[in-house]
Amino acid sequence: MNIRFQPSSLRQLILIGFFISLIPLAVLLWQSTKVLRQVSRSSIAYSQQSIDLVRNAEAMDDLLIDIERAIKQFTIVKTDALAELANAHLKKYQDLQQRLCAASRLDLAAFCSSQQQQISMLTSNFTAMDIKQLDPIFNQTRQQQQRLMTSVWSYLDQSIEQQRHYVERQQRHMNILLVSLVLATFALIVLMSGRLAAPVKLLEEKIKLIGAGENAHHDKNEKFVGPEEFQLIYERLNWLSARLEQLESLRQAFLRHAAHELKTPLSSIKEGCSILSEQLAGPLNQQQIEVIKLLDEGVDRLRHLTDQLLDYNYLLQQTAPALVPLNPNNLIQECLSIYDLAFRKRQQQVTVECDLSNIHSDHKLFTRILDNLLSNAQAYGEQNGKVLIRLSRQNRDAILIVANTGERVPADQGPLLFKPFHRGGAVRQDTIKGTGLGLSIVHDCARLLGGKAELLESEQYQFGVIISLPQT
Repeated sequence: MNIRFQPSSLRQLILIGFFISLIPLAVLLWQSTKVLRQVSRSSIAYSQQSIDLVRNAEAMDDLLIDIERAIKQFTIVKTDALAELANAHLKKYQDLQQRLCAASRLDLAAFCSSQQQQISMLTSNFTAMDIKQLDPIFNQTRQQQQRLMTSVWSYLDQSIEQQRHYVERQQRHMNILLVSLVLATFALIVLMSGRLAAPVKLLEEKIKLIGAGENAHHDKNEKFVGPEEFQLIYERLNWLSARLEQLESLRQAFLRHAAHELKTPLSSIKEGCSILSEQLAGPLNQQQIEVIKLLDEGVDRLRHLTDQLLDYNYLLQQTAPALVPLNPNNLIQECLSIYDLAFRKRQQQVTVECDLSNIHSDHKLFTRILDNLLSNAQAYGEQNGKVLIRLSRQNRDAILIVANTGERVPADQGPLLFKPFHRGGAVRQDTIKGTGLGLSIVHDCARLLGGKAELLESEQYQFGVIISLPQT
């Protein structure tokens, strides 16, 4: 059975993560306390053993001097008190020797056996010996006692070195444990931060989708895994996404129906204006002709606005372009033929520089880009000015430039020109009033084709747009 614990709230998740991250610290504290206790016990036992060993050895050394003094005094004075004193010293020396030989970790078997023989000989025979007989025994016991003291100090030095190595081993062990626990703590922190970051990332992706207008239909069976605070935010985002999707559908439907419903009466009005202007229904005076002209221009402006609204609505609905091989020269000439009369009327000189014989693009989108850029050039270009159309290749991109002489765009208005319904400060030179959708349509078309649209900086041309279109 796979059981996964899921914290119910953000606070609970943070507290659980905090306490889980403290587990390695608790292990380190417990282990360090354990090692410190072991080192302390070892140090205390070593110190106590060393003190006892040195104390016994020093006491035996002092007793050996007292034994020699008491026996020498007895050989001179020959009193029972000195004999009892010498025997007492010998008995005490034997007790200390037995304790030392039994408890010490030193290899004292030879010393204990030889010294025991010498002390036993003194205990049994010192009353019947003279100084000449006792001196060799005293010399031998002193030499053995000296070797004992040397062995004791050597043993203490070795014990100190062993104790130092033991502490170093424990220290290395603690260092390895510390590094391991630090890595474990880091892993736990990463794990818990991942548990916290995962729902945040989902919310971020949801917000990006909403911001990009990609409001996919929310599946009711889809369950967001995360704290309840994040779940509430996710539900709010789903509601917002559905609401925006509904509003977007209403907006597109409004644009579509409004544009189509306007085209039929506009065609009728345009036809009526043409009949009246041609005086087929009867003669007109000059004032009536001026009124008919104003009506005709108004119909043209409204038809232009309707066409751009239809283009904008088409771009909003299109998701993937149909990339096919296209002949750019033919496309440029087709678009130029539409505005040829307008360019000649304003005496604008058009220069075409096409270095490509073939491009991969969407026919309708590429034509929309050219159409809007040429419309913009003839409308805002100066009288007797120049218009440049250049198509070239740069690395893997096709670069389209449409530029014209005329009024420069202020630097603060440049980034806003590609926004929908934004019109710059320049005045159109034709009779049609701008809608602010032309460059926005260009920008969206380039985006759908995987490219981008930017303003051109040029000394020769005061305004221009450069389009980068990837070629695969």
